[in-house]
Amino acid sequence: MRPAGEAVVAWSSELGHRRLWASVWDWNVASRRVPQKLGFHDSGARHPVTEHGRMMLTVREISSSPRVGQGSSRLNLT
Repeated sequence: MRPAGEAVVAWSSELGHRRLWASVWDWNVASRRVPQKLGFHDSGARHPVTEHGRMMLTVREISSSPRVGQGSSRLNLT
């Protein structure tokens, strides 16, 4: 999963996005490590508990000068 994540980060940076968001299940330690290794940090946001558990949201700032009209990308690692 990490090579795919690295490709998404590089692609988003090339497109001029300012930040990326990745959501992971809080109980899935292996999945939580992927965005961490890619430079994401815990945003502190938590989704409501579902039958599968709780989702946590991580974020990574990737560019200080975004292109006009570009915003954020979201990567779901579940």
